[in-house]
Amino acid sequence: MNPKAALGRRHVSQLEDNPPSISDSGDGNKRLPIGRKEKCNQSLQVRWHLCIICIDYGMKLDSWLVCSLKASLPNWLGTSKLDRGLCISLVVAIVAALGCLGYFVATPNQGEKFTEFYILGTDAKAEGYPKQVILGDPIDIVVGVVNHEYQPASYLVKITIDGIEKTNVTVGTLAHKEKWEEEVSFVAQVVGERQRVDFCLYKDDEDEPYLDDPLHLYIDVISP
Repeated sequence: MNPKAALGRRHVSQLEDNPPSISDSGDGNKRLPIGRKEKCNQSLQVRWHLCIICIDYGMKLDSWLVCSLKASLPNWLGTSKLDRGLCISLVVAIVAALGCLGYFVATPNQGEKFTEFYILGTDAKAEGYPKQVILGDPIDIVVGVVNHEYQPASYLVKITIDGIEKTNVTVGTLAHKEKWEEEVSFVAQVVGERQRVDFCLYKDDEDEPYLDDPLHLYIDVISP
């Protein structure tokens, strides 16, 4: 008997008796026996090792199942219905797993949807807000809006003093992650202390403000 053929039969027999594992090929290199072809009695046999990878939440490897199927290509139609059905099921499962992988790669996870809304004082900093103003003089405030809604949205800012509407500021439509920041002005027309100035944000022409509690500050209005 040909020594090489005998060695090939012994190797195939060892694979049938033991599950796939790291083995020594004889040349000092370690290999995982994924597939091997041997010629015996003039018929070609192919061993397929199919791996199904189950992907869980963001392509994490949860488990694997390794199945070995041995089939003779010329006699494919002669195999049992169970073997053919199992092979087809494995192929369909692999295609479905690849489809899920493509979906997770192509569709990034979305974070929380919200709109950033803020007011700034002098030098566009969160300080130096007006506290005492003169009746009839313009009051300047920096207003900012940042869209984090993962879709375009339109905005409107209404400024009121003690519930009386003073100024409407049209921000317009902002794309996702687009920022709008401008200095706006309004005028107090009544003398008095601790007058509350509210900044109400409206989104997409909604009737109710975006925030239940609007941004606000207090000013003392004095006579000129």
